[in-house]
Amino acid sequence: MDNPDPELAQVGYVRAKKLAQILENQDIKHVFSTDYKRTRMTVQPTADHAGLSIQSYDPEDHDALVEQIRSLDGNILVVGHSNTVSRLSVTAIPSAAWQITLWVKMKNLRIFRKLNMILFMR
Repeated sequence: MDNPDPELAQVGYVRAKKLAQILENQDIKHVFSTDYKRTRMTVQPTADHAGLSIQSYDPEDHDALVEQIRSLDGNILVVGHSNTVSRLSVTAIPSAAWQITLWVKMKNLRIFRKLNMILFMR
């Protein structure tokens, strides 16, 4: 049976570190992630580099996340999946936004999962 919450494969860790390098000069002030291991593990190096903790959000409660993001200042990185992040880029925040898609290989599996991120620039 497939593990519904697998960890990243080694290549996923490499990509997560590369993502942190790409975003290191973006002055990120807040990091949000779903509670899935692979999502949190992907964004952890970025949060560590920025000296931030990862704030969890409920992907089923889009409106609460939008409200929380609107109340914050500074650049915000939101990490999730196509069914959680894409709506944000279209409807949520009237600011410059970079949508990032990352394919992550799951640990011990020969499949890839798509993670989506959005960086709100303020």
